[in-house]
Amino acid sequence: MIVAGIGTIIILISLFVTLIIRNQKRKHYQEENIATIPPLSFHQLIQNMTWTDVEKEMIRLSLDKKRELSQMKLAYGVLLKLEPANYLEKKNYELHLYINEKSSFIDVCTKEDGDPYTEYMIDHEEWHNILAYYISSKSLLQYEKPTLVSAILYSMTTNGFSLEELHQSIEAHTG
Repeated sequence: MIVAGIGTIIILISLFVTLIIRNQKRKHYQEENIATIPPLSFHQLIQNMTWTDVEKEMIRLSLDKKRELSQMKLAYGVLLKLEPANYLEKKNYELHLYINEKSSFIDVCTKEDGDPYTEYMIDHEEWHNILAYYISSKSLLQYEKPTLVSAILYSMTTNGFSLEELHQSIEAHTG
């Protein structure tokens, strides 16, 4: 009896140690993958995307039920014309996405490089600033590019937008 009990304890300890080792390897593998992803700004991302891809993803995520797609297409067109802010070159901001498709929850925030704790919502941010923000490596690894664009566009337009104000912003930042 005592030998069987000791044997069981040894087996349980072995399984526990094996689990810990596997988790460490998995975590190390994820960190390696994140480290190898080249940085990508939101501006770079949308330049390589078509509205058709974004629209399909917005429908798949049921965002068409929360925003008018024709308005989103207009906003997307404005983003393609707008130049990213260049004064952010000394400070890096990263976009972090949290998407739960089952509950239709989308949250996009930005964090300043070096401050992992403070998150800023992007719904009141000027669009040329958001274009300059980099997308977090974790988000790039976790989500497809159309999903990233759809979620960011959705979050940017949470408080609505005025085409007149956006055109004034374009004129102010392009010359």
